[in-house]
Amino acid sequence: MEPDFTFDFLSTYKLLKGKFNITDPEIYIEELELKIKSHQFSSEPVEEMMEDNSAPSKLFKALTRFFLSHNEYSDKYLFHKLEMRDSEILENINFRYFVFNASGTENSESAIIMLHGLNEKLWEKYLPWAYAVSKMTGKPVILFPLAFHMNRAPVEWSDFRLMNNIVKERNNLLPGISESCFANTALSARLQFVPLRFLSSGLQSFNDITQLSKSILAGEIEGLEKIKHIDLFGYSIGAFVTQILMMRNPENLFTNSKGFLFCGGPLMQHMTPVSRAIMDSAAAEAIEDFYVINFDNNLQRDEALRKMLEKHNQNGEIFKSMISHDRNKELRESIFEKISDRLFCLGLLKDNVMSAEGIFRTFRIKGRKNPGIEIDDFNYKYSHENPFPLLDKLSEDLNETFFRVFRKASLFLS
Repeated sequence: MEPDFTFDFLSTYKLLKGKFNITDPEIYIEELELKIKSHQFSSEPVEEMMEDNSAPSKLFKALTRFFLSHNEYSDKYLFHKLEMRDSEILENINFRYFVFNASGTENSESAIIMLHGLNEKLWEKYLPWAYAVSKMTGKPVILFPLAFHMNRAPVEWSDFRLMNNIVKERNNLLPGISESCFANTALSARLQFVPLRFLSSGLQSFNDITQLSKSILAGEIEGLEKIKHIDLFGYSIGAFVTQILMMRNPENLFTNSKGFLFCGGPLMQHMTPVSRAIMDSAAAEAIEDFYVINFDNNLQRDEALRKMLEKHNQNGEIFKSMISHDRNKELRESIFEKISDRLFCLGLLKDNVMSAEGIFRTFRIKGRKNPGIEIDDFNYKYSHENPFPLLDKLSEDLNETFFRVFRKASLFLS
């Protein structure tokens, strides 16, 4: 049955933005009959990996140390002389996640975990998303932050003045760099200098969501004691995490789960993340070189990468299958066929980050049953990073488009 529910997108966004904060344990928004409850979470970091073990050469390590010794902002606010390990960034270890309960969801036995995009630090964009899905499906929606994102990132990484100084330092180091700005420089610098962090952060996020799901299904989370089933909504890199969770199915937690992928789905090979909102060109080139172009060479020479994949063997095999077409191809295609009825991908025609072509090349497998795919296009100027621009002049189109997308998601996840 199609959800019979609408609201004015812009005014609801403003209302939610004004009421939401990450510190209140519970928020009730009377106008929407919406309860938002936050819960504390403690994450287990992935095994330690020193940056020294992950650098591709002694020359690279020497150049890195030289750069940091002459660039105080990059050193102090991102690397701390390369001595601080990721496990010492406390914001990423102890944090809060948020449960949206629209009216009518109190007795639901199913919940939806919603995962966000890469390099995002504010929940504002997702507040109407979570509200709409909760209201349309009659299920609680959980906004859970991926490692080093949202409220799991140090506040300095969102400080315009500090990050702008790091942008200047990066531009001096890398004169040909493009799309470098204060919004993406923290992620860009961390991934460029140590690309292994993409994998270690992904593994940490995978483990966190696994632990969260176990706790929910065991009836250990207050307010979610009735939940017996969990589905997933993944946007952008959150869609990538959703795919790996469903493909791997840790501890059989997601055997019957559905995954809705919005603006996501392609292999890493087909992602183009160079954007002022995501990462700069230097970081994107480092990630592509490390995982797509020279992965086998890096696997041989990088002890930390090798040990990480050996310890997380099954997760590692799934991850490798999502890098490029020729890597673990049979494994990837056979799993996609098995979960095809439980996976649906909604891409956008003018998405330059997770392209429609990349989605089709990933999922359209001749001779096999494939997941559902639909490519939409909107009647206004949009982007991967901003599918619903906050412009009053687009109000009518925004309402129609937003509800078209989220009705489709809610019907699939109902």
